Amino acid sequence: MWCAANTMKQARQVFGEAVSLRNRNAELKGLIQQSGREPALALYVPSTGCKLAPLSRDTGTTEGLVSSFAILDELHLARDTRLWTILKYGSKTRKQPLLIGITTAGSSAGGTTPAWAEHEFATRLLDGIVQDDEFFPVIYAIDEADDYKLPQNWRKANPSCGPVSEGYLFDVDTLQKEFDETESKPSARGDFIRFSCNRWSNESEDPAIELAKWDACSIVPLFKHPDPVKLRAEAIERLKGRLCFGGVDLAPKLDLSALVLLFPPRDSTERWEILEYFWIPADNIEPRVKRDHVAYDIWRDQGFLVTTPGNLTDPRYIADQIVELSNYFDIREIAFDSAWSSELIRMLSEANFPMSKFVDHPQTHQKMNICCNEFMRKVLRKEFIHSANPCMRWQINNLRWNTQKGTGFIRPDRGSKRQKIDGPASLMMALSRAISPDNRPKPSFFVVTSA
Repeated sequence: MWCAANTMKQARQVFGEAVSLRNRNAELKGLIQQSGREPALALYVPSTGCKLAPLSRDTGTTEGLVSSFAILDELHLARDTRLWTILKYGSKTRKQPLLIGITTAGSSAGGTTPAWAEHEFATRLLDGIVQDDEFFPVIYAIDEADDYKLPQNWRKANPSCGPVSEGYLFDVDTLQKEFDETESKPSARGDFIRFSCNRWSNESEDPAIELAKWDACSIVPLFKHPDPVKLRAEAIERLKGRLCFGGVDLAPKLDLSALVLLFPPRDSTERWEILEYFWIPADNIEPRVKRDHVAYDIWRDQGFLVTTPGNLTDPRYIADQIVELSNYFDIREIAFDSAWSSELIRMLSEANFPMSKFVDHPQTHQKMNICCNEFMRKVLRKEFIHSANPCMRWQINNLRWNTQKGTGFIRPDRGSKRQKIDGPASLMMALSRAISPDNRPKPSFFVVTSA
């Protein structure tokens, strides 16, 4: 049995509670032996061989362990699934194993951390979308519609809050003091909402667009837990033959490549619909999953990410797929950055794809500023509609603005090298061509003469 955490210091805090319980109870002290002093190394029962010990991810290899019971504290701090997976699969030879995950709300809402994945599954289960009789979620948090400023809502996220005289750990005055600090210190507001109201937040600094605003453009509200695979299939069928504009961002060698098609509304009842295509070298999937902690393998299996042969970007493979798409959709133009996509354009030319449909669109501040601002306006006004593509959603979460000094012009940027934004950049280039004066409907002129 294990008291686990991402660091040994945290694991020992959890384990220390078990040691204290044993030491305060004479009967337990007689049954359970302690190994080690200051710190205790393990608790064990000689008659059964059962042992409870601390375990952490930073202690080196943990593979091969066997677990009848494990409790993993502060799951939101885990950046990969390694420890959680080892504890989960280390119990498969036991008849009635139990794995408990405890965590406060994390700062990776909409991300790819294991805690967010478990939280999403828990909410889907509680909402009746999925069923799993062996998974028991308990979430203490204020609801999305709740006002975090109202004390009556705080109890939802704090079951230990109440009169201390009645055995509760702290009273509402404690939370009131924390809240009062947010009124005079706005920077503490996010911490209060996350730690005291248990509402997940986004750790992104200066995000280009709030993820919730992007989610609000989904064709089916995300709180209804739509199936993105089904939504994508329906969109492809619905948009067949429709006029659209594309933006392509080709990876130089190893990264993601993207083509985003943007379908303008045909009348005032429609919105701008988005359809994304992503490619990645097949041999890079597994190393990237381990290194970047991103669900590339899951997106590949779901059809959101197409693998190209080998370990380098294969522009010919992508060119062939673009030709196929041009037979399915009415692609008016495709914007591209010649600095990275010249080889792709050459191969499309060899495939007799009309070169007149390609428009060079460098991703400079001057060329991207208008479409970046228009992108923000359309998201905020819900003029876009999308199918909740998880790969695109992750990239929207990575998006930042790079602001040019002097002019204030902006272009897409990212927080780190491992955060990809190929999809959003392609969308903005497609939008740039769609709203270009060159592609606006030409007015009709009539000359009226009299005899």
